[in-house]
Amino acid sequence: MSPTASQEIRHLESHVQEALDGHRAGRPDALRAIRRIHPRFKGTTLEAVKKASFARRDARLVVALEHGFPSWNALRKEAQKGPKARWNLPVEERIPDAGLKRALRRVDAGDVRGLAKLLRDEPSLAKRQVDVEPSGPLARVGLLELAAASYQRQKKVPPGLVESLTKILNTAKPPRSSLRRALWVAVSGPWKNHESSQRSVIRLLIAHGADPKKAMARAIFQGGVVAIDELVRNGGPVDLVVAASAGRVTDVRRLLAASSMLERRRALALAAVNGQTAAVRTLLDSGLSPSGWNPRGFYDHSTPLHQAVWFDHPDTVRLLVERGADLTVRDKAHDGTPLGWAVYGKRGRIARYLRSRGARTTPEL
Repeated sequence: MSPTASQEIRHLESHVQEALDGHRAGRPDALRAIRRIHPRFKGTTLEAVKKASFARRDARLVVALEHGFPSWNALRKEAQKGPKARWNLPVEERIPDAGLKRALRRVDAGDVRGLAKLLRDEPSLAKRQVDVEPSGPLARVGLLELAAASYQRQKKVPPGLVESLTKILNTAKPPRSSLRRALWVAVSGPWKNHESSQRSVIRLLIAHGADPKKAMARAIFQGGVVAIDELVRNGGPVDLVVAASAGRVTDVRRLLAASSMLERRRALALAAVNGQTAAVRTLLDSGLSPSGWNPRGFYDHSTPLHQAVWFDHPDTVRLLVERGADLTVRDKAHDGTPLGWAVYGKRGRIARYLRSRGARTTPEL
């Protein structure tokens, strides 16, 4: 059995123990879950469930049925395969916890009342965690993070998302790690046509204790200009890189004098990523080369022009080219010119412009 399969089985056994402990303690949410899931207790009272014997085999049956399997042996057999097969499924289908899956469906449907009822009947839903990615911000998450990631999962924002998140947050105080991950996904990239919702979600999570400082790096690297601005409005730090990423030109000018050359190059790299043409102009005016490699850790396999091309910012591309950016330089990872990146990324408008400026070679990435 692989280590990952062993981890899956240990994770399931922990749910079994939670069910046993909940029954022994007489916790109402645990008793309600047992009554709802276990065939022996359907139609009985919570008091009857509390007084009845409840052995490990009963707890295992509850966990198996909750995960959509008819028996513990069937669930264990599936778990022995390890979690890898799940990673190719849509996020919603990777969730092994049927209760969490039901709650997330209420969120995605905009059914705030239905979600509230589920959380009243089973408050532990607000705390339970699952793996829906082998690594990354969704590697170990709960309902809060999955709901906050609605846009990334569906490319749309469900009705009442802020209200749903509020219900989850008010049901059980989330650990700092959950708040941190929820804010990470909320600031990841632009929520196209849903900017006001993104701002509202960011504000809500910060109001409940998420730290805007710890989310800033993700926002500036993910091209989330609205997210950067909202983090700054709610106490996030403003250094030269942040100011350039968000297009805060007044702050860029104020901070330039005391900045190092490395800080300026980092700011130029992320201003290009975020399409902040005015900030790019200000940084170039300070003496930076438009053709220099981005510094280590800041897309250092490429130049600002490569990144402006890739993130589809025609105005920034035009400015860099007019300032003398090298059209023939090949990136260090794929051996592609800026025009090669434009062709590969299907940035037609940019590709046409680069060709009009004399770019001719188009090696694929």
